[in-house]
Amino acid sequence: FPIDFASTIPWGALANAISGGDASQTAQMAKSTKIVKFVRFLRLMRMLRLAKLAMIWERVEAHLGSVILKQSVALLRVIVVLAGICHWNACVWWMVGQPTSLFTSFMSEEEQASFAEMRHWTTVPRGNVGEEWTWLERSRSEQYIFCFYWTLGVMRTMPAEVTPENQ
Repeated sequence: FPIDFASTIPWGALANAISGGDASQTAQMAKSTKIVKFVRFLRLMRMLRLAKLAMIWERVEAHLGSVILKQSVALLRVIVVLAGICHWNACVWWMVGQPTSLFTSFMSEEEQASFAEMRHWTTVPRGNVGEEWTWLERSRSEQYIFCFYWTLGVMRTMPAEVTPENQ
């Protein structure tokens, strides 16, 4: 509960209220609250409560009579877990490819500027000459499907057509 509660506090508005709107004090407070961003990330750990679903699954399986039905439920369970793992990996993969993300907020300003100038797999031009595009310009659904596909490819082997590039 404490992590959940701390993650709901609007820290930016609180910093403005405490500093009286002074930009330099607000910036200093923002630097000192980078850990709060990490705490907000930790609220995602609530998803680990899904472990309780194992007990629910066992109850459902106990009430099922058919062996084929039990096996179907077990297969469905594996597919749902696999899709969940792929989803999380796809989200992390997208964050890693961004010039600025949650990960870069822990860097110094100089490191952030240097990292933002580097080539990232999301910023590399792709496509034919004259029709070039980057993954940042694509729709959110195309970005997600690509990242999900990439994580599935990594799970089986690396797909040859996916070539992320950094400096």
